[in-house]
Amino acid sequence: MDFFQAQDDALARSKWLVGYFAAAVVLIIVAVYLAVTAGVFYYHFEVRSGPAPGLFDLKRLLITGLIVGPMIAMGSFWKISQLRRKGGQGVAEALDGRRVSASSRRPKERQLRNVVEEMAIAAGLPVPGVYVLEREAGINAFAAGFDFDDAVIGITRGALEQFDRDELQGVVAHEFSHILNGDMRLNTALSGWIHGIMMLTLLGRGFWRLIGGGSDRSGRRGGGGVYVGGGGGRSKGGGGDSKGGGAIIIAIILVAVLITIIGFIGEFFAKLIQSAVSRQREFLADASAVQFTRNPEGIGNALRRIGGSTRRARLHHPEAGEFAHSFFANSRKRAVSIWATHPPLETRISKILQDWKGDFLTPRPKPKPAKKESPKKQKRSAQNPFTGAMGSGSGTGSGDFRNMLTAGLFMRCLGQFKANSVERARVIREELEATRPEVYEDTTNSPIFLLALVYDHTASDTAKQDAILSEAFPDWLDAVKSRSAELQDLSRSERLILTEVLADRLPEALVESERPEFIEALEALIQADDKILPFEIACLQIVRRCLLKESHFAPSRQDNEAIIEAASILTSLLLRESTGEHQDAGSILRSASQQAPFFMNLLRTVETRELPAVSDAFSILARTPLGIRKQFLSLCERIVAADQKASIDEVELLRAVAIGIAVPAALILPEAED
Repeated sequence: MDFFQAQDDALARSKWLVGYFAAAVVLIIVAVYLAVTAGVFYYHFEVRSGPAPGLFDLKRLLITGLIVGPMIAMGSFWKISQLRRKGGQGVAEALDGRRVSASSRRPKERQLRNVVEEMAIAAGLPVPGVYVLEREAGINAFAAGFDFDDAVIGITRGALEQFDRDELQGVVAHEFSHILNGDMRLNTALSGWIHGIMMLTLLGRGFWRLIGGGSDRSGRRGGGGVYVGGGGGRSKGGGGDSKGGGAIIIAIILVAVLITIIGFIGEFFAKLIQSAVSRQREFLADASAVQFTRNPEGIGNALRRIGGSTRRARLHHPEAGEFAHSFFANSRKRAVSIWATHPPLETRISKILQDWKGDFLTPRPKPKPAKKESPKKQKRSAQNPFTGAMGSGSGTGSGDFRNMLTAGLFMRCLGQFKANSVERARVIREELEATRPEVYEDTTNSPIFLLALVYDHTASDTAKQDAILSEAFPDWLDAVKSRSAELQDLSRSERLILTEVLADRLPEALVESERPEFIEALEALIQADDKILPFEIACLQIVRRCLLKESHFAPSRQDNEAIIEAASILTSLLLRESTGEHQDAGSILRSASQQAPFFMNLLRTVETRELPAVSDAFSILARTPLGIRKQFLSLCERIVAADQKASIDEVELLRAVAIGIAVPAALILPEAED
């Protein structure tokens, strides 16, 4: 599926979700109104005299709505705000997940991180955080977050112990499909709305605590939380105080019972919404996992493994119900079909494995001792960790790339896995681990490697760069210069991959107080040589998002002039990098933008070379609606293709721009284009 179309579909589903939520709130208010009316009727007939109250009372209905509606809305708003603040990490921590360190030496956890990292490299996404639900023996997994940069992949301890590498890869690919197709954002928001709908369940429990406190700890009436004073109105017979007070207590109990029942009604609607939103998306994610990995047995056997386990995919955490729709398989103890958040295992397996005989896989009795992955890779050359997978880093123009750009195929690569890209990403990661083990064994090396990627050791005068490092991180100066020389032959593509791998490790390597200083040093190094390269800006954007968790949510008001200015700055930067000396940049821009929508035909060439302006331009476009970003990248593609030539460097130039504005751009290789 087209990446941008998938995001539009997710937005359309979110609008339906608003309708479901509004309908559920209205029905819950009506149910609470009827419960309160029942309590009023009981109190009237037992205590009061006079005409009976009417079944419909507008004042009572309005009061009920003004209490219940805001209560649900506030519960949802609080939960969504909490999740937005922490992203996917908030969901993982709510389920008592433990973050897996990038330098973890536990074999199974290392394998999990490797698989997640390979998927991220293949898709051109930031590496999601990885969490393990230690207390959950059921076999399950989830993806959570509001954006690509705050996404996490979580997996239960049971799944980690039971899955082999192929099964693990199939499940992780399934979760990456949810990330790329916009399901993750929708599911995370839905969890907040579900929390609001469940507020009445919490209210019912509060009523029972109130009654429990007031019901007879000492054996005397009114001796606890509920006090009924004397002279409480007229009664139909003698003993008015006693009867009236007892009737009030019974009325409160009746309301508590009804509110509790209504809480279950709210839970019913919550589960109904969860099932309506997520069930059909699971089939798409399963199919995408097969497409990504080219291995149906991986995800198929993972589902068979769940079916053969006595615990299945069940989770026992009390908050798991709010996130049931986000899991890989049904996490509930009992799955009534109308509430099922996932299709039956048998149906999913039969769609994936055409010759499936209906059998499940028995649980592995004991986790296998981990073995080092791909030991053959250790023998490869240490000169360039990417040569085995990517060939030369500075490829010249080829028919593959020229056809790719002129036919608009680059746009189709966005948010997609190309043929064999996951396997190629695995080779790249293994080469990197074999030749740069210090990146994987010690996260404290990641800031040094990142600074080395932008340090220009070939400059005639490195004194300015040395001064920047000496002032900010004097202990790292020699190491940065040494690493820069080692990394000099890496192409744009290789540098982007290494940047994504390293940026994921930065939060572990730098304490909170060091992060702004590190970003300032990175910015200063980029400006030191008086050149601003698209890779350097993409690198800076990736680092800023990992360390500062900058949001890409579109602002409520769109500033078209700011967008035009930002797009003009970036296209001018692109023109300087991709056009020859004898080409007129202005005419190329006019020709490329002639029929561009979203006011992209208003762009102009700009001579700005200042890093703050370029960085701000990337940040502005990263927060624009996806439709604008799509048209901007399509315009960039036409600019690069204008000379009817294309090299891997030019294609990776486009990829750097896409990553810089928060659009996933898959790994692109010449031999992958067929």
